[in-house]
Amino acid sequence: MGKCHKKKSEKTLDLPPKEKNFVLIEPSECKGCRICVEACPKKCIKIGSDINKMGYKYAKFEDKGCIGCGLCFYVCPELGAITVYKGEEKETNEKTDERK
Repeated sequence: MGKCHKKKSEKTLDLPPKEKNFVLIEPSECKGCRICVEACPKKCIKIGSDINKMGYKYAKFEDKGCIGCGLCFYVCPELGAITVYKGEEKETNEKTDERK
């Protein structure tokens, strides 16, 4: 299920710039199954050494070349564990007018 608001105990996240793709993995939802690790074409996700409240080593995002494809999100069996943020496309200043 999606989250509507932050819990009081959650800290504020440092999010990367809008033009950068990144993956947010909720440690408390991850069971360390490694499906997302195997699915990532750029190998941006690994299983960390930290343990969550359920006793699992959970997946962590490594900021290295994420293309924002969303494969990790789609293969994850835990709803709400992975959120993919795709950076905004940079607009070009060139205007094309095909109505000439």
